[in-house]
Amino acid sequence: VLPPDETGGYERKYEELDDLVLMDDGAGVQDISDALSTRYQNGNMYTSVGPVLIATNPYQLNTKPSTTTEGGLRSIYDDAVALHYYNSAATEVGPHI
Repeated sequence: VLPPDETGGYERKYEELDDLVLMDDGAGVQDISDALSTRYQNGNMYTSVGPVLIATNPYQLNTKPSTTTEGGLRSIYDDAVALHYYNSAATEVGPHI
């Protein structure tokens, strides 16, 4: 662990974490709120906190870019996505229901 005055460019960006349990010990409620807000704004509605899944706005239809469907978008709930998550360890993929 680097001393606070030597962290330089190594500070962790919380909004890039799929699992907020990896936040630094000094992270507070505002850090968690900011991370969830930024992740949501970036199209990441699911965030893990250890074994807990936080879903922000689960009633919005979310799509991801796709090269295999007409229009270039696919639902994040389609069969291919479900199979991908089914065949992967939780640590290999991002948070999802």
